[in-house]
This record gives sequence, C-alpha cells and structure tokens, in this order.
Amino acid sequence: MRLLFLFQRFSFETSEIYADLAQALVRRGHAVSVLCGASKPHDESVVVQENGCEIVYFNIPNQFGVNKFKKGLIQLLIEPKMLCQLMRHFQGRHFDAVVYPTPPITLANVVQYCREAFGAQSYLMLKDIFPQNAVDLAMMRRKGFLHRYFRALERRLYRFSDYIGCMSQANIDYMRRHLSPDQHAKLELFPNTIDIQPPLRAPTRQDGLTRFVFGGNLGKPQAIDFFLRCLKALRDEKRARFDIIGSGSEAAYIDRFLRENQIDNARFFARLPRGEYARLLSEADVGLILLDRAFTIPNYPSRMLAYMQQQKAILAATDDATDVRQLIERDARCGLWCSSGDEKAFVEHARFLCAHRDLVQKFGANGYAYLRDHFSVDRSVDILERHFSGPGPRH
Repeated sequence: MRLLFLFQRFSFETSEIYADLAQALVRRGHAVSVLCGASKPHDESVVVQENGCEIVYFNIPNQFGVNKFKKGLIQLLIEPKMLCQLMRHFQGRHFDAVVYPTPPITLANVVQYCREAFGAQSYLMLKDIFPQNAVDLAMMRRKGFLHRYFRALERRLYRFSDYIGCMSQANIDYMRRHLSPDQHAKLELFPNTIDIQPPLRAPTRQDGLTRFVFGGNLGKPQAIDFFLRCLKALRDEKRARFDIIGSGSEAAYIDRFLRENQIDNARFFARLPRGEYARLLSEADVGLILLDRAFTIPNYPSRMLAYMQQQKAILAATDDATDVRQLIERDARCGLWCSSGDEKAFVEHARFLCAHRDLVQKFGANGYAYLRDHFSVDRSVDILERHFSGPGPRH
C-alpha cells in the first residue's frame, strides 16, 4: 500500500499512537508519506526522511496557550496550507489511501482533492467529535453562528470519508445517532493502539509512597478544576505523591495552584520527550484519567494505553457518556472509576489505592494483559490492509 497521512501535528517523539502506526506500516513493507504542521522557524515547507517515512512539514502558528478565537482561526488556516503543500510536493503521485484524524474537522476539501488527484480512498480516524465537545464545555453556543458553521464542515468531512474508524463501541453508537442511515456502513471499530513493548524496569523503591501520574494534554476537557480540588483535599495524605506532566491551556494554572495552595505532595512538569515520560511513568504506581463530567460525547483517552503499557493501575474520573468505565471495571479490571463530579469518591479511591498496594499491582498486571490482547498496533494495520489492497511484503 501507498498511504498518505494528514496531521495537524506529528512527531516520532510525542505522537505515540500515530508514530507507532506509521512505523508498523513501514515494517510491513508499505510506503508511508506524512503531511503535517509544525511551528518552527524554517522555510514554508521542509521534506525529510525519518524512520522510513517521507515527511513534509509546513508552518502553522503554535496553538498552545492561545485563546479559542485564535485557535479557531489557526484551524481554518490548516486546510488551505495543506492544499498548497499537496499540489507542491505530491502532484502526479498515486496513493491507495489518505488517512487523517480529527481534529481538525476542516479538511473536507483536502480529502476531496486527495481522492480526485491521487486516486485515493479516504479513512477518517475519529479521535474528537467537534464542535459538540466545545458545546458540552460551554465554549461554543449551540446553534450559534460558529456552531452551525463548524457543524457544516463536520458533515462535509464525514461525507467525503469512505471509512470512519471509531475508538470504541460507544463512539460507534453515538455516530449512528448523528449520521444519516446511508452513512452507517462507513462506521467501524478502529481503537487507539500502540506498539506494545515489555514494561520498563522501574528502580526498587523503599519510600512507601503510592505515586500517581497524570500525563498529556492539560486543558478544559480534562476536568482540571475538579482534579485540583481533589488534590487540595489530599494534600495531607502522606502516602500519596502526584506527578502532573504535560502542556495545554491549563498548565500554568495548575503550576500556580499547586504553589499557592502549598500542595507539597504534587509536582508539575512541562511536557517531556517520549522516552523521559516513559521513564517517569515507569516509577509510578497509578495512572490518572480525567474527563469533564459535562461531556455528552464518548471520549476515549489515548493516555490510558501508556499507563497499561507500563503496568500501572488506573484511577479514572469521567463523564457518564464514555465507555472507559466499562473497560476499567469490567473488561480489563485494571483500576477504579468515579464520576468527575464526585470529589469524595475520588479522594476515597486514591486513599484506598494507597492502602492496598498489592491490589494496585494486580490492576497493573490486568491492564497490561488486556492491552496485549486488544490494543496492539498490528490490529490497526490489519484493518487498513483489509480495506486498501491487502498486505504488502513482510520484512
């Protein structure tokens, strides 16, 4: 297969699920090209060969730490910039498929161009359901001008997608309710997956602490206010240590809150390279999943896979729409869940895990076993091969 990936951001250092997918496709002998944005002081575009992939980087402004209006404008800029780079670098080429995630949802014209210019089929990896998520978080008014505009873009993107891969069954069920019946056949399960490796060997600790880690994007969707209230309630819990790693709109707020409230059992780190994050995660005991309780869309955070990969128990506080609870409590039996509106339950769960270290280890082992059976990147490659001309030569 010859595949073209479209990303607003991509890096082999930080884009775990996408980097692992690209690498797995290359290992199976497929040709992988990537067109992606970058905020670097270089020319309008740069072409590199990296890990067996052809990557074209083009300049887009940095979206982190900017207000929602500027972020929206940047999202709208991505499509014309991608079209320009496609014509400049890929004209006359053939691809079996163009593969792209949401966000952004502004790529309908890009997808249409790829189908016509390259003879490609189109595969949407549905990771974000926008603009509904913005409505849920009161960042956009339902049926206001912006909502109607982005909703129209969303519908066009779905219409030009030959296949729509959803992260979980709850995602599929949600999309069935919001797509016209003639598009239901496009939907299929395409879970987040990673290249599964043996867990890093963590150094032996004698401190008696239960270490909790929360890594990744730190924004409004992650129920940050709820989390910080819980940390304040747990600041005298001597058995617990909380490490918060990442970047996003709420990162500076988190750092300031911890210092101003003298929460000495919590530390904040800016975003770390993939290897350093994995090392710090290997030293932890429990991975945290947080989602705002206002969500009506079924999110399925990819950071959960990193926790399972390193055999960490999971403590999740989410909305009721996601099926993360089902995974944690029933399918994988890898941790504890509560509503992200229930501070008392979160605090009780955290203290329970501090008091039952043997159960924490069992949860971690269960999660790793479930990861191997259900979230291997080979599963994603198999799905793409099934749709787009079958397997390439194996190495």
